[in-house]
Amino acid sequence: MKFNNIPDKVLESMQEQVYVRDLDMNIRYLNPAAEELSGCSLQDGLGKKCYELFGDAAGSCRMNCPVDKAIAEKLPIHHHEGKLKDKTGVERDMRVSISPVSEQGDIASAVVVMQDLTLLREKETSRVKALMTLENKIKELKQSEKDLWESEEWFRGIFESSRDALFVTAQDARFTHVNSAACALTGYSAEELLNMRIPDLHAPEDLGPFETFFDTIMDGEPVLSEAPILRKDGSKVPTEFSNTRVSINGRQYMHTAARDITDRKVAESELRESSRKVAEALDFNSSILKDASIGILTYDATGQCTFANQAAANIAGAEVAALMNQNFHELDSWKRSGLYEAALKALGSDQVQEIDTDVLSTFGKRLCLNMRFSTFQSRGETCLLVFMMDITLRKKAERENRINRLRLEIVHHITDMPEATDQDVYDYVLERMLELSESPIGFLGFLTPDEQIMQIHAWSEQATAQCAVQDHPLTFPIARAGTWGEPVRTRKPCIINDYTDDHPAKMGCPEGHVPISRFMEVPVFDGERLVALAAVGNKETPYEDIDVRQMMLLLENCWDQIRQRRFEQEKLSLEKQLQQAQKMEAIGTLAGGIAHDFNNILYPLMGFTELLKEDVPVDSPLHSHIDEILRASFRARDLVKQILAFSRQGEQEHRPISLQPILKEALKLLRASLPAKIDIQQDIQADCGLVLADPTQIHQIVMNLATNAYHSMEENGGRLLIGLEQIRMEPDPKLQPDLIPGGYVRLRIQDTGKGIEQHALDKIFEPYFTTKEVGRGTGLGLSVVQGIVKKSSGDIQISSEPGQGTEVRVYFPVLENGTNLERKTDLDLPVLGGTESLLLVDDELAIIKMEQQILERLGYRVTARTGSVEALEAFRADPRGFDLVITDMSMPNMSGLQLSRELKRIRPNIPVVLCTGFSDQINAEKSKALGIDGFVMKPVVRQEIAAVVREVLEKEIGNWKLEI
Repeated sequence: MKFNNIPDKVLESMQEQVYVRDLDMNIRYLNPAAEELSGCSLQDGLGKKCYELFGDAAGSCRMNCPVDKAIAEKLPIHHHEGKLKDKTGVERDMRVSISPVSEQGDIASAVVVMQDLTLLREKETSRVKALMTLENKIKELKQSEKDLWESEEWFRGIFESSRDALFVTAQDARFTHVNSAACALTGYSAEELLNMRIPDLHAPEDLGPFETFFDTIMDGEPVLSEAPILRKDGSKVPTEFSNTRVSINGRQYMHTAARDITDRKVAESELRESSRKVAEALDFNSSILKDASIGILTYDATGQCTFANQAAANIAGAEVAALMNQNFHELDSWKRSGLYEAALKALGSDQVQEIDTDVLSTFGKRLCLNMRFSTFQSRGETCLLVFMMDITLRKKAERENRINRLRLEIVHHITDMPEATDQDVYDYVLERMLELSESPIGFLGFLTPDEQIMQIHAWSEQATAQCAVQDHPLTFPIARAGTWGEPVRTRKPCIINDYTDDHPAKMGCPEGHVPISRFMEVPVFDGERLVALAAVGNKETPYEDIDVRQMMLLLENCWDQIRQRRFEQEKLSLEKQLQQAQKMEAIGTLAGGIAHDFNNILYPLMGFTELLKEDVPVDSPLHSHIDEILRASFRARDLVKQILAFSRQGEQEHRPISLQPILKEALKLLRASLPAKIDIQQDIQADCGLVLADPTQIHQIVMNLATNAYHSMEENGGRLLIGLEQIRMEPDPKLQPDLIPGGYVRLRIQDTGKGIEQHALDKIFEPYFTTKEVGRGTGLGLSVVQGIVKKSSGDIQISSEPGQGTEVRVYFPVLENGTNLERKTDLDLPVLGGTESLLLVDDELAIIKMEQQILERLGYRVTARTGSVEALEAFRADPRGFDLVITDMSMPNMSGLQLSRELKRIRPNIPVVLCTGFSDQINAEKSKALGIDGFVMKPVVRQEIAAVVREVLEKEIGNWKLEI
């Protein structure tokens, strides 16, 4: 027979002491009963010799070990009896069953099942107590039988050593597995039984419901029945059957544990006779039972109590006279707890009825009782005899042990959820919270770091279903909290077992809130900080300290796991941010290289176009074409600036500008790039004032915001509105806290997309925060836009509702008298020339040719070199022959900066103008600090290069005059 994995509860449910030892007498396993007998835990016992824990009292087990005998003969030994001392030194008579266990065909270990005969002999001295013990034993063995079916291969010995006859039956009622006890009970061999069916073991008059039993038994708890078994020799044996339906590898089987109950029938008969004698003794006003430690009650045929001893009164929390006045037919407490039904069953049969139940007595005391009902005859009437035991402490210990195991199971399960989302973990924790506390409703919420706001992360399904409050809120201010806020204020758990009573913290429930009868809430701390609140409610029985203790232990352990998950997630997020930053850095480096090469292409294009414009007659129609080429070149230059700004390597120039042309340019680009289902509209006032900003950055703002709007409408399309207007901002710190009163140009970008949730709006300007799916955004767009706007002394505001779209408003201060401040275009600058001698250096031949022609047409004498080494040699040959040096920055062999240093070593006062299309090593400020007299960013037009050359030369002439 093949076994499945066995849960721990199988061996924990057995009262027999079970241990497993190997061929060298080393302990391999101890069940809890064996741990209790030996006084040694499984962890401490592993590896010890079996005779150290279970040696007999005479100390001879090593010389005549029955386990070694069973292993040597490869046969089980049943009912071997001997003596041993337990952990307290008390000598006990033990009955031992031994089964060798094979692994890969060889005997590798043995399973030893021990039974304390001392207790059995004590049972024989008291029939009433023996019957109670026997019944408990039956229940425990039935549970063991159910769990035993799930055991694995090395527990085969336990199956074979069971004192109960075990049968496994297929759907056709044919036996598929039997143990040796089944053979002993029926008188048939195992081979014979495996060729038989259920009807073969019963006489026709006793078969009764067995033919259809398989269909009536459902999965779950065992179904008990009694019927005689027809042995091979023709005799009948009274037998009790425990039948359980199980599924193995997709097939249905019935697992049956059968027990010869001949002795029990005799015991019950003797118990009834004892009850009769008890009644007769009571009739004679006997006081024998009055001082018994177990509660004893008797009721006559009408249900009236005729006797109650002091122990019963103590258990019920009442006087004996009060119990004597009761009729069990009138006791609601019996009817609510199942006692009444058990009493009627006992009166209607000759069988003892036993029940464990929680009951609220008529006298207001809540009890957990073990009640046993039997009958006796008195004056010709059938009367009821009741034995009552208070098992509250035992049940409480069992419940706490069960809760401890459940709590550990929960914590282990959370650690096995690495792929689950945080919400999955919160839902699981709440579900098990409810199970742990036996509560139908509850919630789990986390607090903000200042402990002022709680955000609910998990509602129980039943609470959500019963609650009629519209739009269940997710955040709750602690300042307006009622009883649920008590743990925050007191830093202690809160229990309310009667919610109808007044409570100083109660503030009432909103209309439609789920009704609350009982309430328990515990705080969760991380050091001194309160991080979470967990609440449950409406338990059938009152909440107790054990509920609080177990809930706090669970949540502390869960918080450790959640905190670890958050740490790992934060670590992963930081790693992703680092990767993103590295990617951005790489893109920036690439963008800078592209910008440098593009500028070197664009610079001669612009220069030669200007030269062409000079050569074409003023009245030629080609003039307008050339101007368009120049304007396109300027736009290309601005595009390069955007690339450099993106790579954080461009020079940002804040100057008075008008936003209208930038918006119109951006609208052209958007209409060309966005699909037709996006309706782009504009509302741009033509008379808005100037603002102080960088044109490239303004273009970046518009494109970023418009791209965000497009993404929100990408699925279903919609309307994108770009508006610009000049407004007057009045003092209103509530609405505009970051804006001072005055005039502003307001840029509006509005969409009809999905909108943004409120909780996301609070984080929308945080770096790397994004509402887009993975791969659709870096989370940097709005944080960059906010930084640009703040540098321009402006402000940005966003309003949005889910499903209603989003509107972004950007405010820029209007420059006073700004109409005369806007910079003239490059085409309008005056052209300045001269007659000085210039040394021109650049490694690009096209640039050298273009610059040389421009400067020579301005009147300068130009010596051109395409390499820095050649230029240095020319300067050394005639240091006083040059009035100014114009050099490129990036050149092979020697950079422009190195060349400048060498030139100034030869002639310290030689003025140098440094030109570059891009460099991460130099800018205007750095070049000035290094002694460079002029700095020019390529590409430049003729007017700009002429102005820089003239400015440097005039400065040098002035310095020369001062020196004279």
